[in-house]
Amino acid sequence: MEKYGFVYLWRDRKHNRYYIGSHWGTEDDGYICSSNWMRKSYKRRPEDFKRRIISRIYTNRKDTFLKEDYYIKMIKQEERGKKYYNIHLAGHHWSSDDFLLEKFKNRIVSAETREKMRQKRLGIKQPKEFGLKVSASKLNKRTSIKSEFKKGYIMSEEVKRKKSDALAKEYFITNPIGEKFKIKGLVRFCKENNLNCSSMLNVSSGIYKQHKGYKVEKCVIGEPN
Repeated sequence: MEKYGFVYLWRDRKHNRYYIGSHWGTEDDGYICSSNWMRKSYKRRPEDFKRRIISRIYTNRKDTFLKEDYYIKMIKQEERGKKYYNIHLAGHHWSSDDFLLEKFKNRIVSAETREKMRQKRLGIKQPKEFGLKVSASKLNKRTSIKSEFKKGYIMSEEVKRKKSDALAKEYFITNPIGEKFKIKGLVRFCKENNLNCSSMLNVSSGIYKQHKGYKVEKCVIGEPN
């Protein structure tokens, strides 16, 4: 069947909400709409939706989008996103914009890309593997940028120590002979004194009373030394 354009009106009877859109194809090709919000609602409860064709256009796509704009501009500002699933005024549709048409007219689109675009228009979910492939691609790109940025940069031991000290919290330590002093960085202190850091943290939280004779308290900001 030869394709043509039409403007449609969906009605959601549950919420008494409408959606105006257009499509270039046929009325029985399975197309729902371009609104993610309405499409998700339709997938959950298709029995609540009914579509009516309000105009048919047999000339070209641009005339179809212009007719769609004509009807969408009738929606009042306060009704968009409430009484209608339409949120924005249609404005210039990308396919009817002469500049973009000129820009993309010589672009070659692969058969795989065209199929993905068709499935998206029809509301068909991409396979899980496709999403994983895209995520992996983005992750590799970010990792590559970070690696390029850090290439050739070696952090000295002094810089590492200063960075660790800047992030370290302060504690009051009481040693086995009763001496109380303030430290910064519990991990390093435990390493230097052969103590278990997890146990010392439990002491500071009040779970344990002491660890190997050592007591530890969290240093409160503003508390005198």
